[in-house]
Amino acid sequence: MDTTARDGVGGHGTVGERVDHVGEAVAAILDEAQAAVADLGEALAWRERVRERPVLTLLGAAGLGYLLAGGLFTPTTGRLLRAGMRLAALPLVRDELLGLLEGLAAAGRTASSSSPTSGPH
Repeated sequence: MDTTARDGVGGHGTVGERVDHVGEAVAAILDEAQAAVADLGEALAWRERVRERPVLTLLGAAGLGYLLAGGLFTPTTGRLLRAGMRLAALPLVRDELLGLLEGLAAAGRTASSSSPTSGPH
C-alpha cells in the first residue's frame, strides 16, 4: 500500500498533525497581534492621556467614532464645520474691529487737538 494514501492527501501527515500545525500557526498569529496592540498602546500612551485630559480624550474618541461610522459627508458635519469656522473667525473679527475703533479714536484725538480752542464768550 502507498504511504501517501495512508498518511493523508499529498503526504503532509495525518489530520491530527495538520490540526496541530494550524493551531500552532493561529497561536503565533494571536501572540503577534497582542504584541502589536501592546506596542500601539505604548506608542499612543492612551492611559496617561485619559488620566490627564479625560474630557478631551472622550471628545476625540467620539469624533473618531463619528468619522468611522460614515458621518463625514452628512448635513450634520456641514453644519458643524460652518459653526466651527464662525467660532474660529470670531477672534479675527474682534481684532479687526478693535483696530478700527482705535484708529477712529486716534483720528478723533488728532482732529480735536488741531482745531482751535474756543474760550468762553
